[in-house]
Amino acid sequence: MNLENIAWWDEERIASIGSDFRFIADYCVQMRKSSKAGRTRYDPPAGWKIEHVEETLMTLAAFSKDEALREGCWKYLEKFKLNPKKGETTMASVLDHYFEKKEKLYLEREQQYLIKEKEYQAKEKEYQTKEKEYHEQLKAQTQQIQEKDFQLNEMLSTFVRLAQQRMVEKGMSAQEACDTLGYKENIRKLVLPYLIS
Repeated sequence: MNLENIAWWDEERIASIGSDFRFIADYCVQMRKSSKAGRTRYDPPAGWKIEHVEETLMTLAAFSKDEALREGCWKYLEKFKLNPKKGETTMASVLDHYFEKKEKLYLEREQQYLIKEKEYQAKEKEYQTKEKEYHEQLKAQTQQIQEKDFQLNEMLSTFVRLAQQRMVEKGMSAQEACDTLGYKENIRKLVLPYLIS
């Protein structure tokens, strides 16, 4: 028998095989056909009984480039070979059991991811709310500072006008005008640069 030609056998020839070797042949044919269709999972016929589960699985695992199939075979050999059999074992039941477990694990991980995603979104929303509050406070503080600056500029302008008025009306120097108005030293430092002596 030439193993290279197994992948080209027809379905009748494979179905006529009485031993578990038909799974190997069926696998080779399916993988040849599925490589063109882009499908990679082995889908064994559901009605075929398997007599030598471990040996057939080990052979498939050795032949296979399909990591999921290899993993499924080894998981079965590690965990499920000691289980009491309920009826006849089929290759489909072995792989279905593995893929059901894998699907359940995938769904559990997806659920955990969704929970973490919700937690992250809640924290992100809380952060954005705090950031918005901070920016609003900063804006309010900036506005208060601008208002105070405006008020100080208005006061300075008033002090300068009063001193200029004294200088013009009474013929005083800038220093004398500040003295008569009772400006303290800190106000004089602000006013004097604007006055012409």
